[in-house]
Amino acid sequence: MAAAGIDVRAAFHASKTWVDFASAGVVVRELWLPVEGTPLTLVHAVRTSPAVPAFEGDLFAVVSATGEPWDGALSTDACPPLETVRTMTVLYRQGGGVVVRVGQGAAARKPFATCADLYATADLGACTVRVPIKEDAEEILSGPDQTRVGNAWLAAGRGRVDVPRSPQAGLKLTTALRDCIGDEETPRIAAVDDRLALAGAQRMLLVSEALTSICLPCDEAVEPVVPLPPAADVVAKKHRSATTAWRSGRREDALLQWRQLYETWWSGSRDPAPVWVDVLEKFGAALAALEQHDQARQVFEEAWAMTKTPPESLLVSMGDVYRALGDVDAAKAAYERALAGAPSRAQRAHAANQLAKLRK
Repeated sequence: MAAAGIDVRAAFHASKTWVDFASAGVVVRELWLPVEGTPLTLVHAVRTSPAVPAFEGDLFAVVSATGEPWDGALSTDACPPLETVRTMTVLYRQGGGVVVRVGQGAAARKPFATCADLYATADLGACTVRVPIKEDAEEILSGPDQTRVGNAWLAAGRGRVDVPRSPQAGLKLTTALRDCIGDEETPRIAAVDDRLALAGAQRMLLVSEALTSICLPCDEAVEPVVPLPPAADVVAKKHRSATTAWRSGRREDALLQWRQLYETWWSGSRDPAPVWVDVLEKFGAALAALEQHDQARQVFEEAWAMTKTPPESLLVSMGDVYRALGDVDAAKAAYERALAGAPSRAQRAHAANQLAKLRK
């Protein structure tokens, strides 16, 4: 556990210089998870690449009491691409470690039409890492994904289902899985209505929250309906309506329309079209104006992730939000990148003024 009065994130950043961060790329998102029962905090960071216009993810551990980087090794071989990670969740303690799930989040789950199509795009990637309860451990290893079913967590592999807190349930589901799809296939995992699907090429085992199961051919399994994404002109029309409402002082109406558009984009194809970049930028700016800075930061970063050349207006707004949140390094980087582009006269003056203040 962290020592009283120690802010592990602040201590870690205080030990780094701006040169360190610049050489590693600009930090655009960080997720910190103090792992209770261990001396360590897991850190997930996404940075821009200093060499190419891309995002790079990193997962590492720091000592909670000091903020110093942990000396041990952390393997992420079983994890999804780290730039796509959005969640870290403590699951349970097991033996000499605490199991943490690292994944892309439930929002990445997509419906499917056939077993063969299930997660063909690998949108639901996750792994588990086992954080040691003693600081002198040498390595943190990643392992099979853990999926929550009711109050239980389970992992499924080729011909095997593990339920750590209920070995008997694990044995029962292992037998059912082998009878359903055999022991030569590694099942794909998905949410189907209120059940979990462990799918093979032709059949899937549906598991309820009570850990009972039924085997069905894929074409008999109930599948969610996938709504078609709205046409670009429909999005643009609603976006203009929200912008007009905001400018006329009808803020609640504007926020409602932008939030609906954002949720449509988030739950759909996440189309990187320019209209969506502008929707997210305006929505983030509205949240920032209402001092909802954490939400604004998330929306801005998602807008940035959609384009290799973010507009200068977005970069200036991101600098303002980072500054409000106390993330000085990220604020400086955003302002500097905006000034290196072609901002408007007002944007240039604002960014230069704020950057000068931060450099004092």
